[in-house]
Amino acid sequence: MTNIPHGWIKQPIVHAGNHAEDILKWMIDNKFLYKAFKKPDNITFITAHNYFDDETGTAESKLHRHNKLQVAEDGRKITLFEKSLEHLGLGYPVVVSKPVCGHHVVDETMIEKYGMYSHLMKEEWILDYLKNNEQTELSMWCDAGDVIFKDDPQRIIDIFYEYDCDTLFMSTTFCEGNKGGFHGEWGRKALQFNNNIQPGLYLNSGVVIGRTKFLIELLEKALEYRYDKRFTQHPPEAPEHMKMADDQEIFRHIHPKFYPRVKIDNE
Repeated sequence: MTNIPHGWIKQPIVHAGNHAEDILKWMIDNKFLYKAFKKPDNITFITAHNYFDDETGTAESKLHRHNKLQVAEDGRKITLFEKSLEHLGLGYPVVVSKPVCGHHVVDETMIEKYGMYSHLMKEEWILDYLKNNEQTELSMWCDAGDVIFKDDPQRIIDIFYEYDCDTLFMSTTFCEGNKGGFHGEWGRKALQFNNNIQPGLYLNSGVVIGRTKFLIELLEKALEYRYDKRFTQHPPEAPEHMKMADDQEIFRHIHPKFYPRVKIDNE
């Protein structure tokens, strides 16, 4: 079949919100690559979210604009990323999550009890999982609501090996500005480093693959900056003592310190 939506996207992963949703819907409707693959034994797929149907709010009410819940074959509510793995026959990713208030919650008692979701919580939860469970050679985490696989996951692993590194981040053209971008003095230095390597493409923390033991080291380093005020504080709706540094900005800051063990893809 050649009429897949957004066919110009040749990569085996799509991290592009509505594009990902369009492509997965077409794949499901046409049974394209349905149960076509098996998960390679040497990798663990992980995603993180806080879409709980509990007292912190309904699952739907906390979703990002692209995070429209899907329905699993067994009737459960699952995210777009989980659905794409199910469709391809890869089973389900490890889902790391804890009860925490979404940004819509205004009840101060609930916020003090559960906290409020910050992007960096994803890295905290992933690190906890990697350190306390059986490890595979590789681990990969992907955003829950706007990422899909659309081909054999072995292609993803092969691409990773081609880069000859310990961790590979997906790239984005998003550059400057608060919340994930380069800004301030740290941003000026990191941007200069990035542009010397691959101008026009920048680190995206929504899709990451790496050697598990090194990922633990990298995450531990990133979390040292969790309350560093040089980075955009997230979420803006949270009380000051609960705000945490933006995860993508932290990874952009430490990228030069870990290069060439840490690289970004150039496509």
